[in-house]
Amino acid sequence: MVRSNKLFGSTPQPQKPGMSPTYAQADKVNREGFPAFTRTLEEDTLAVLLCNTLSNTFYADERTLAKETVDVLTRMAQKDADFLAKALVHARNRGLMRLAPVVGLAVLSAHGDGEKKVAFRRVFHHVVKTPDDLREFVSLCRSKQIRKGLGGEARDAVKRWLQHISEYHAVKYGSAKSEGITLRDILRMAHPRPVSEAQRELFGWLVKGWDKVGLEPSPSNPQVWAFEKIKRAETEAEIVALVKKYRLTWEVVVPSVKKMTTGIWAALLDEMPYMALLRNLNTMARHHVFTDEATVKKIAKRLSDPEQVRKSKQFPFRFFNAFKAFEGPQGIRDALADALEQSFENVEALPGRVCVANDISGSMSNPVSDKGKARYCDIAGILAAALFKKQEDVVLLPFDTTVHTIAVSRRDSIMTIAGQIGLAQGGTDVGAPIRYLNQTHQKVDVFIGVTDGEDWAGRGFLTEWEEYRKEVSPNAKAFLVTISPYKDWNAPTGYPSVHFCVGWSDAVLKYIPLVLKGGAGQVEEVKKIDLAALGKKTEEPKAAEEPVVD
Repeated sequence: MVRSNKLFGSTPQPQKPGMSPTYAQADKVNREGFPAFTRTLEEDTLAVLLCNTLSNTFYADERTLAKETVDVLTRMAQKDADFLAKALVHARNRGLMRLAPVVGLAVLSAHGDGEKKVAFRRVFHHVVKTPDDLREFVSLCRSKQIRKGLGGEARDAVKRWLQHISEYHAVKYGSAKSEGITLRDILRMAHPRPVSEAQRELFGWLVKGWDKVGLEPSPSNPQVWAFEKIKRAETEAEIVALVKKYRLTWEVVVPSVKKMTTGIWAALLDEMPYMALLRNLNTMARHHVFTDEATVKKIAKRLSDPEQVRKSKQFPFRFFNAFKAFEGPQGIRDALADALEQSFENVEALPGRVCVANDISGSMSNPVSDKGKARYCDIAGILAAALFKKQEDVVLLPFDTTVHTIAVSRRDSIMTIAGQIGLAQGGTDVGAPIRYLNQTHQKVDVFIGVTDGEDWAGRGFLTEWEEYRKEVSPNAKAFLVTISPYKDWNAPTGYPSVHFCVGWSDAVLKYIPLVLKGGAGQVEEVKKIDLAALGKKTEEPKAAEEPVVD
C-alpha cells in the first residue's frame, strides 16, 4: 500500500470479507490499511493533546506526529479558537501534558484575528506553568515553523508572564548553561519592564549574574544570594546550613556543588518535591542515603502518604515506572506499590457486569516518551488492573489477535495484575474480546477496551460489536479508552452504543460513569470551561514541581 495513504487515509481500502455493512461507512484507513473512521475535529484535537508526547511511536515517527499535530490544531484554531483554548487548558491541567499544549498555544497565537487573540491571552498563564514551558513556547515561535517569530501578542504574553516570575522559578530554571534557549535569552528578547525593585534585581541577576556576593543576604532575593553562596562553598557543613536555612532545592544544589555527599542529600530531602523524590531514588541509593533506616522509613512514609499522592497528581504509571527502575530497600519498593494503589482510589465503580479488555499487541510495546521506560502496554495494563479492582462483577480479557485469559483476584495489587497481563507482541484485533464474549455467550453491560485502536486483523470491532448486541446483550455500551494520538477511530461519529475516551490518567476513567448516567463526555466537559473566568486570573507560577508526562 502507498505510504501516504496509510498515514493520511486518503484512499479507503475495500471492505474486508465478513465485515458488517457498517464498515461500508468507513471513510479512511488506519496505518495498517484497515478501515477506520473520521470523527469530529474536536475529538482529534483532544487525541493529539492528551496522548501525544511527540516522541517516536510504533506507527509514526516524531516528525510525522509533529506535522499531524500542527495540522489538527491549526484546523481547530481556524474553526473554533475558543474550543482549542479550552482544550489546551484541559490538557495541561487535567491531562498533565506539557509539550503538545504548548505547541497548541503557539498555533493559537499564529491566527491573529480579534477572537483568537482574546482566547490566547486568557489561557496563556494556564498553559505556560513553568519557565521550561516558556522556553518551549519561545523556541517554537523563533523556529518560524508555526508563526513568523516572537512578536505582537506572543511577545506581550511573554512579557506579562515574566513580570510574575517567582524567585524560586528564577533560581530553579535560571541557569545560563541550560540547553537551548535560556531565561536570560528570553529576557533580552522580550525586554519586560520590572514591576518592583526586587524584580529589577532578579532580572539583573538572570541577565548578568553576580560577580561578587556580599556577606549579608539580599533582602529582596535571599534565595538568589544563597544560591550564589552555595556555588562558592567549600565544606559540607556550609552547604547543608544554606540548604536548610534558605530551603534550596535539589535542582540548583546538585549541579552547583563540587561533590554531592550523603549529608547534602539528607538535607535536601525535606524540601524535595514529590516528583523529584520519585525521579532521584536511585541517585540517592548510589549516594548511600538509604543506609540509615530512619531515612528509609521517612521517605517510604512520604511516598505512600495518601494526601501526598493525591497532591502530587502523578500518573499511576509514574509509580509503576519508579517501582521497576528502583534498586534499593524493599521498604521503599513497597511504598511505591502502595502509592500506585492510592493513585486510583477515586476511580468510580460501574453498574452491572463489566468487561475490561486491554491491548497487548506489538504496537503497544513502544515507550510512551523518550524520557521514561513506561510503555503503552504498561499504561493499558495499569488502567485495566485499576478498573478490574473496582468492579464487583468483572471479566478481564487481554487481547492481541485473540484473547489471553488470565487468573487474577481483586485482592491482588494493581502492580501484580498489570504484571500478569503481560505483552504478547502479536497483531491487533480490537474485536477479539467481543468475539470471545459472543462465543462464550457471556453477557456484560459495559465493555471497556484500552487500546491504541490500530486494528489490522479479524472482522473489525464494529462487526463483532453489532453481532454481540444482537445475539447476547442488546443494551451493552462500549467505551474505547484510546491512549495513542493516531486519530484512527474504530466507530463513526454518532454511533449510539460506542463511546471514546482519550488519555492516560485516572481522570479519563471518570468520564465512563458520567456517560453511563447520561452526563457529558470529554468534548462536552471541555466546552464547559469558562474562558472569561480564566482570563481574570493572572496566576503567579507556583513554586512546586509540575507533574507532567513529557
